[in-house]
Amino acid sequence: MSIGSHYHKDGDGLVYKYQVCKLDGQGNAIFKCYDDKCKGEGVYDLDSRIFKISTKHSLGHKEHDYIVNFDKSEDNVFKEMINMNKHDAQVFKEGNVRTVKIY
Repeated sequence: MSIGSHYHKDGDGLVYKYQVCKLDGQGNAIFKCYDDKCKGEGVYDLDSRIFKISTKHSLGHKEHDYIVNFDKSEDNVFKEMINMNKHDAQVFKEGNVRTVKIY
């Protein structure tokens, strides 16, 4: 099983997308903002499935590439998160099967 993208909705209802960067060897996956120009980072505890922001985004929400190109995107998880009363979604992949845990 591998870890894919993580989606996090902040207190203002804005959704941000993260990509896994590395595993820290202590049961956490380290994520960085999906926009390489942004410094935003988060930590995902693999056991508790809790995601915490470790570094705030350095770009405004509407400045992120994936927001600028939102209309062209086929990212259904991102689009679903906007309208859901949930704050996190984690994508897992096992072989060719993609699973999304929304919580």
